[in-house]
Amino acid sequence: MTVVAADALVSLAVLIALLFVVYGPWQWACTDYARQRLFEVRDEIFDMAADGELNFKSQAYRDIRRSLEMNIRFAHDLTLPNFLLLLILRKDNLTEKSTLRRAIEDLPPEIRAKVARKVFVAMKALIVMMIVKSPVAMIVGLPVYAATRLINSCRVHVSKAAAFCADLIQVEAENAPSAIRFHSHQIVH
Repeated sequence: MTVVAADALVSLAVLIALLFVVYGPWQWACTDYARQRLFEVRDEIFDMAADGELNFKSQAYRDIRRSLEMNIRFAHDLTLPNFLLLLILRKDNLTEKSTLRRAIEDLPPEIRAKVARKVFVAMKALIVMMIVKSPVAMIVGLPVYAATRLINSCRVHVSKAAAFCADLIQVEAENAPSAIRFHSHQIVH
């Protein structure tokens, strides 16, 4: 066997192993992570009911709990290609509110915000899971995410620097000899 053929065989074996990891254990680990976050949020909402913030028997509590459990079961089916297909198939009905959203809106305002924050954590875990399960999204998404963070960070620093410079310029303009003459000239006339 030539060196080139051996190198090609090793490369093929590494590619097969990588594909096995990406489409096997990596998928399972991502799904397990999202499910764990969903379980934690469900438990936190249960604790809110146990503490009397929510009523165990209320329709809103039951709908929220049932919705989170549906997401726990649905997590293994949620992939970026499936989501994009769902987006295309439901494009005419994207404004429909979910039972979960309606249940949260039925809560008293002070509880609504607390539950909404918790549910957002769960939904964010599902979104992250969906993205990191996709090799294409990771290859394209990581550089885009890094660039976005860098640009946003630069924008924040540039805004702070511009505000500092603007303040310094304004202070200097107000204290410059020409400004004093201008003010005194205005006052005299």
